[in-house]
Amino acid sequence: MYRFFREAFFFVYNPLKVAYWFVFRPITKGAFALIIADGHILLVKQSYGHKKWSMPGGGVDKRESFEDAAVRETLEEAGVTGVNPRVEYTFENRAEYKRDTVAIVSVDVSFDTTLTHDGFEIVGAKSFPLHSLPVDTFSRTIKTLDQLNICYSLQK
Repeated sequence: MYRFFREAFFFVYNPLKVAYWFVFRPITKGAFALIIADGHILLVKQSYGHKKWSMPGGGVDKRESFEDAAVRETLEEAGVTGVNPRVEYTFENRAEYKRDTVAIVSVDVSFDTTLTHDGFEIVGAKSFPLHSLPVDTFSRTIKTLDQLNICYSLQK
């Protein structure tokens, strides 16, 4: 029953959100946390949108830096505290009618910590070996690994 209400919420909310963006074309900022340690990458799985494994990330709040947003999103989405954030690169994203500046931020974490997720927005948090990423890894994650020349392979 819970899943039904979650799906119904996003079914109504997402089109309304995109319609707002179409009309007002907001300027927004976002950050993705690239977390790689000991040959593993931390990925989360969203309950909405593309529903694929991706880097933790989200919007940057007012008066918040890209680095602070990446650390906050890592804590919110995977339950781990990141340290030593550093921006690798930024790019412009015009999808969904927004003018969005997105930063890829490397964040250090310890994978000794138990990963957690809220079960609403995020339905999974896991560290994957770079040599065995899930087939349903989000394209932005793959593009980031390619741009930073990080070796990886997808599961067969």
